[in-house]
Amino acid sequence: MPLWQSYRDQFDTIVAQVFGEIVKKYPPAAEVELAVEEVPPSDPPSWEHGAIRLGKTFAKDRRLGLKSRVVLYRQPIVRRCDEKELLAGLIKLVLVENLASLLGVLPDTLDPEIND
Repeated sequence: MPLWQSYRDQFDTIVAQVFGEIVKKYPPAAEVELAVEEVPPSDPPSWEHGAIRLGKTFAKDRRLGLKSRVVLYRQPIVRRCDEKELLAGLIKLVLVENLASLLGVLPDTLDPEIND
């Protein structure tokens, strides 16, 4: 890791490391695109009102040529971590839950420690 990174760069680095660990344990996860956005959209669907999203999945759209993808929302995730040491764990949890949902597998398939 470089000597100096912005908070965004640090977050992106952690996301990339966590995703790399998941792909090593479950190679099919590499087919999913991963993105980070600052905040969730300001116009959520009616069924999402009242909940602050930490991440969201988007299914593959063959017609449009889009791969499956997971988007993590940086600011809501960071705001839930009082301690910097907990950030990687929360990123891992959000990423595993979203990937598992998208891939149709149980979260512990992607990370056996997730249920500990």
